[in-house]
Amino acid sequence: LTRQKLIGMGHDVIEWEPPIPHEFIRDNLNSIFTSEGFNEIKEECAKSGEPVIETLVAAETADGELLVSEHWKQAQVKYETQMKYDEYWRSTIKKTTTGRPVDAWISPVWESTSHMVGIGQPDCTGYTYPVNYLDLSSVIVPISNTDKSIDTIYENFEPFNEGDKRMNDT
Repeated sequence: LTRQKLIGMGHDVIEWEPPIPHEFIRDNLNSIFTSEGFNEIKEECAKSGEPVIETLVAAETADGELLVSEHWKQAQVKYETQMKYDEYWRSTIKKTTTGRPVDAWISPVWESTSHMVGIGQPDCTGYTYPVNYLDLSSVIVPISNTDKSIDTIYENFEPFNEGDKRMNDT
């Protein structure tokens, strides 16, 4: 929908080819988010008496608190990833007709309209992980509504990975 509209308005639209697999970014971002063993989440919930949402703190990377030296290693990996992405972004000048690199990276925010209550899909947020990890600015622009006549099950669906398959199956 968005691609067709942009092309119809005369914009160049290229296929985004991530220089780093998004699973790698997801895993590293999860390790940063969980580096303090979810203590902040638990403390904030305790202040209000709210229960801790189990799917929020059930990340596979939650191995307790990291040492400062381990967190510095995370920061180094993040910086190197950001530099590779920056290099890729600048290289898109070769794929556009404007003589400039792309102006924007347009992507869905989520893989579905929602997920079933109580069934978290923490490994299926591949669209937003890169933006958060790379410290990019982002904005959500609604472009349509759910429509059963358009939003149908893909007959020849081929998942990118196991998380993509699980999301499709739910």
